[in-house]
Amino acid sequence: MNQEASISFSRSKYLDGVQVKGVKLQFSAHRCFAFDGGPEDKAALAALSKFIRSKKRIALAGCGELTKHLLTDYALKKHVNLIVSDDVKWIGKEFAGLPVIAAGEIPASIDAVFHGQTLTIRRNFLARKIPARITQFGAEVLTDIGLDLVPKSAWTSDPDCIYPLPNLPEFEFSAGQDLILIDCPARNLSLMPNGLAYVYNALKKTSVKFQVCDLDILTYHRYHTYRLLDAKTQPVTPGGKIMKDDPWLAEHYDEWQDKDVIAYFNTELEEIVDGLVAAKPKILGVSVQGCNHHFTSELVRRVKARAPEITILAGGYSCYQSTIGLAAFPLAEYMCIAEADLTIGPLVERLARGETVRDMPGVMSIHDTPGWKFVDKETMPMELDQIEMARYDWTDIQLYRNHNHYQLTPIIATRGCRWSKCTFCAERFYWRARDPKLVVDEFEYLHDNGCDLFMFNESDLNGRPDLLLAICEEIQRRKLKLKLTGQLRISRHSDRKFYDALRAGGFE
Repeated sequence: MNQEASISFSRSKYLDGVQVKGVKLQFSAHRCFAFDGGPEDKAALAALSKFIRSKKRIALAGCGELTKHLLTDYALKKHVNLIVSDDVKWIGKEFAGLPVIAAGEIPASIDAVFHGQTLTIRRNFLARKIPARITQFGAEVLTDIGLDLVPKSAWTSDPDCIYPLPNLPEFEFSAGQDLILIDCPARNLSLMPNGLAYVYNALKKTSVKFQVCDLDILTYHRYHTYRLLDAKTQPVTPGGKIMKDDPWLAEHYDEWQDKDVIAYFNTELEEIVDGLVAAKPKILGVSVQGCNHHFTSELVRRVKARAPEITILAGGYSCYQSTIGLAAFPLAEYMCIAEADLTIGPLVERLARGETVRDMPGVMSIHDTPGWKFVDKETMPMELDQIEMARYDWTDIQLYRNHNHYQLTPIIATRGCRWSKCTFCAERFYWRARDPKLVVDEFEYLHDNGCDLFMFNESDLNGRPDLLLAICEEIQRRKLKLKLTGQLRISRHSDRKFYDALRAGGFE
């Protein structure tokens, strides 16, 4: 709830007609209570108890500290006889002496619930599971029934952010899947995972039952929702380290190598592992790169400890080099090397049938014949135009934006590097380019879905300057208003005319 003060001095002889606009404030239920037995808490909790008792057909929702204190210290048990929850650990049991039921089981005798859950994310998850016929309240009613009872700690300057996100998905995994493919924190910013999107496209052509879950973007929004709306202080790791405002920024990549930072996300890890173990997919696919290696490793170790029968399949940027192979992610039983467009489908088809796959081109496995030499013949797509563009149609594209409204969308026009001679570089493989019109088709699709700032996510964007110019010309022909960024290699062809053409096409 936002409260905005606007103070008028129109009747003052000193400030006649002058209006002074105050600071926009936001109420936080989680910041409101100290649960320390102090006078502020007692007064606020007593007012809430009186409000709840004024409702004749009301239940409490959420098994948290606020619910516990209202029940134990403010004599609500005679008035409220059940608790609503979405936490499987409590459903069917008792909390503070009252039975706990699922949100979908609220009896007809109840027509309102009071949310004792104060965390924004958890309350939103529970609120949308409660039937529409039910009126819902929370601690924010204090601003109406007793504004003077709201402690200063409950107010914060309204952050310029996108939260709360009422439709943010939960960590949900479907049972009976041949494959569940996940991407763990962290990627740079809240970028769309275009590599995952291409793998998703390849899997759609198979007969396997699969699900794709971008855990990174869901964790990103959980972290920032808590930091901006709920946290009383800057988030701190279990070891006492102060977390960065945004660990997903490129300058904070090293944060994700710290085990204490990974431990900060233990609640998310436990929830994800519980969900995966309950879903019991035949295969758990993980996308691995430098920043998410430790998070992914911890997740996989926990899953295998509880469900050793689940096969682990790895791919991603850390899996590009066959000379490193399985050493890049030793927890994997199978690894798709380099681009997986042509290998992931046949491999998963065989694994889903229960086969033990060995010596497969483009794939490395713990089951490979000793001494077998890896081959990648015909395992990388040479005609990129035959590959469906990235649509991200397993999720809502609008989830991919930063906490501060910033959205940068990746797009791929080429793969590999045309120069391909730098021996220190991991991207010395075949350079291929897409038809400029198909690239702009993707721009248009993403633009129609709300994106306008794009980054070419590749190493050698101007490997062929004429193709890049053709993209810019096609953008102008379609009169698309786009903002483009990308990495350009120094080239003798990049003269003033070249850059003027790029600027006309939308490059910033």
